[in-house]
Amino acid sequence: MHAWIHPGKAPLPRALFTGLFVALCLLALDLVRPDLRVGIDLRLGAASLAKLYPSGPDGSYSESSSRHFDVAGERWTRLRLDAVNGTRLRSLRIDPLEGRGLARIESITMTSRWLSRTLRGDELVAALVNRHQIQPVDGPGEAPRYLSLGPDPHLVLPIDRAFYLPAPDALLAHVLPRWLLLFLLPLLPLLFSLCCSLSAVFTSNSSCYVTTKNLASLA
Repeated sequence: MHAWIHPGKAPLPRALFTGLFVALCLLALDLVRPDLRVGIDLRLGAASLAKLYPSGPDGSYSESSSRHFDVAGERWTRLRLDAVNGTRLRSLRIDPLEGRGLARIESITMTSRWLSRTLRGDELVAALVNRHQIQPVDGPGEAPRYLSLGPDPHLVLPIDRAFYLPAPDALLAHVLPRWLLLFLLPLLPLLFSLCCSLSAVFTSNSSCYVTTKNLASLA
C-alpha cells in the first residue's frame, strides 16, 4: 500500500502568503526607515538663542519644525536633534545665535543606523559652505569661530544620503540576517505541517507492512 499527496491537492495556506507579505512590508520599512541624530557643540561670546531647522520633504525650512536652545555665554553647549521615524533630512539649517556676535563650533556629529561621522576643523568649515550673514574668522583650528554680520545669521549643513542608505558591507552584516529570519518565520507552519504529513505517511506505510507480514505468516 502506498500513500502519496498530489501537489495539486495541497495548495499553500493563505496564512503563508499573508505572512510573506507582512515580512516584505517590514523589510521595506526597516531598510528605508529615517533615523538620524545630530549633535552640535557650540560656544557663544554672549548668551543668545540658537535654532536648528530640519529640512522638510521639499527642502524648505519652517518655524514649526525648528528646535530652540537657550545658550549661555562663554560655555560649551550641545545642541541635539533626533530625526527618528520622520522624513529623510536633506539638509539642516543652523542658526547659532540671534543678531551680531561670535560663535564657535567645535564639532558636528551625525549618527544613523548606517553611518556615523564627526566634522571638525577644516572639514567642518568646508561642509558649511552655504552661509548667510555669517563668516569664519579664524584659520585652521579645532573649533572654528564665526562672526555674525547681520540680524539673521545661519549656516546650512547638507545631509549625505549615505546616512539613510546602507553600504554593501552594512547590508550584509546587519540587514541580510534579519531578512532571512523574517522570511523563514512564515514558513515555519508550512514546514511543521509537511513534517506531520511525512510522519503520517511513514507511519501508515509501516503499519501496512506489519499487517501484510502478519497475514503472510498466518497463511
